[in-house]
Amino acid sequence: MKNPLRIPFVSALLLGAGALFSACSGGGDGTAASLNGTLSVSLTDAPSNQVDSFRVKVTAIDVVKSNTTLVHALAGPVEVDLADLADTGALLNSVTATVGNFVGVNITLDMSTAVCLLAGKATAATVHDDQGTAFLAPVVVQLNIPGFLALSGSHQKLIELDLDLSQSLAIDAANNTVEFTPAFVVRSVLAQQKPVAIAGTIASVDAVGSSFVLTLLDANSATIGSLTCVSDNATVFQTDGTPNTGAAGLTALSLLSVGTWVQAQGTIDAASANVLVTNVNAGIGTWNGGTDIVEGVVIDRVGGAGADATLTVLGRSVNSAHDTFQYNTSFTVDTTLAGTHVVRHASATSYDTDELNIGQQVRVFGALTGATMDASTGVVREQPTWIFGAAAGAPSGGQLTLSLVSVGLRDQALFNWNADPANFVTDVGTLADALAIANGTNVVERGFFAPVSGGAPDFTADKVVNADTAPALVLVRNRLATGFGVVLTCTTGQIDITISGSAAAGEYALLDQGFVGISDLPSVPTPDIVPAGATGLYSLRDITNGTMVLYTHFPTFSSAVNSAVGLGAQVRHVAAVGSWTSGTSTIHAGLVSIVVE
Repeated sequence: MKNPLRIPFVSALLLGAGALFSACSGGGDGTAASLNGTLSVSLTDAPSNQVDSFRVKVTAIDVVKSNTTLVHALAGPVEVDLADLADTGALLNSVTATVGNFVGVNITLDMSTAVCLLAGKATAATVHDDQGTAFLAPVVVQLNIPGFLALSGSHQKLIELDLDLSQSLAIDAANNTVEFTPAFVVRSVLAQQKPVAIAGTIASVDAVGSSFVLTLLDANSATIGSLTCVSDNATVFQTDGTPNTGAAGLTALSLLSVGTWVQAQGTIDAASANVLVTNVNAGIGTWNGGTDIVEGVVIDRVGGAGADATLTVLGRSVNSAHDTFQYNTSFTVDTTLAGTHVVRHASATSYDTDELNIGQQVRVFGALTGATMDASTGVVREQPTWIFGAAAGAPSGGQLTLSLVSVGLRDQALFNWNADPANFVTDVGTLADALAIANGTNVVERGFFAPVSGGAPDFTADKVVNADTAPALVLVRNRLATGFGVVLTCTTGQIDITISGSAAAGEYALLDQGFVGISDLPSVPTPDIVPAGATGLYSLRDITNGTMVLYTHFPTFSSAVNSAVGLGAQVRHVAAVGSWTSGTSTIHAGLVSIVVE
């Protein structure tokens, strides 16, 4: 389950759970060690802020060597929730491979079983391709690795596959349908990659060696392999909802039974086949910790500071067997001051239920009957929460006052506030000082709500974004046999988008500015795409050829698009993420995807 709010354009700026892995402690041995290394693959997402969940089955990932040899990175199909992967990459697999240069990745998706839940909907959306038809065959995407990836002996390299849902999906919320065309980015430089997320069960714990071994499982508890995780004094452990760090946390982990479920985050160790973990959740408080799970935002609370509390949480649930789901439901959550464990994501601090104030995003682990959750002895994990509002003025003294509009995508009117949403005070420190925020500026913040005891600002932020100047998304979807026509005029430093005729059902030409709103893409001046910098990530997918080529140099990308359309290819999809200049209808993009046929 995930934080319902994801900000796609913030994610794009930062461009660089349950998870799967196999043969992780490989990498060669004995005299052959210098001839082998460990090749790992992760899947991540720069998501759409309208999507609560997007589960898709990956049936094959083949990594292509410079001599055309294929390394099969998956032993079998795996299912991931892409909307869970905004901040981490699910470690899909790791295999021992001979040293050399790798130049491409082939990915196969089974979209016929994909499940997409749009925010605020009680049922899953219908998923179609970008022409509005059902998926009748697997989607195969052939990607090049920009430059190449060099694997040396006894070392580990990670290939990060980023499927950008904001570019990949055209969403019709009114009819609860989405149309999908894959927009992938490949990253092979460790400094540009997200932390990896891993999940499995305890196989062994070596307290002296500051490490533990996991038997890694997929979302359906199928065994994938094993992995050695290495911790240090700063690693945060939460075992059955009790936080610790370093050796104390590892000792607490060792007291849990073999087979206890563990979820962890960390980075790959380039010099071995291990993962260096930064935070670890084990037992109660995990996906397979034996409890039911409710996730959502607290919209009401009965019980003040120092008392047991009954929360109303608006969100979704899954039972412990993961076969019964409820969406867009108001849950009654019973907690106790003495018995409920309250923690925060990746934090070593232990809290109590006085922290659980109205507005807070939470993930609750307990016993669910209908829409009532007994968490009296369970675990509540506070999740980073996004809020959106209009500034009452410039930040002053480290504080910023907002007229609150929403918490995530939930209208503030749904909440039975103790605070005043019209004068909502946030602690931003120096985060907003350079953002040119003034009266009326639209602002997005991420952080945590104040405890019910009061005496502090209503909200403490760890991220602040000026939503008026944040990156926008230009999205064009074209039905080839009907509706409007799309012509791309390409020069060295610019791609013009000319749209003629009227849109047919399922066709879009939109400017999405996140919380600021979605509007029709203007036709005058002619919209154009220009590069945001010297390098970017630009993809051209040719449906007829079955290829997707990634470019980092805009003039080369523009030339390739020009060649394709010059040879008669029709444009099915255009997406670009970057800063929008309304006076010239220009998007300065570092991330672009174009699909032709």
